Amino acid sequence: MSKLKNVSTGILNGLEEMNSVQEEKSKGVKEEKSKRSFMLTESQIEKIYLLKAKYKEKDLSTFVGEAIEEYYEKHISNK
Repeated sequence: MSKLKNVSTGILNGLEEMNSVQEEKSKGVKEEKSKRSFMLTESQIEKIYLLKAKYKEKDLSTFVGEAIEEYYEKHISNK
């Protein structure tokens, strides 16, 4: 199972790098970005791949960023 996690992590990192380079070339950078590494459950990886398949115009970083912004607005900024 750990081998599968390593492969999943490698695939996600590769897709993220590829998408961020394409995004920077096409849109220009609005805000400085930093590369981070996170651990995800198999269920979360499956969900993010399903989101990526449905919303092909968005990259993985966009999904993570939007989720963080929404969580912050719901739990922090409304207090």
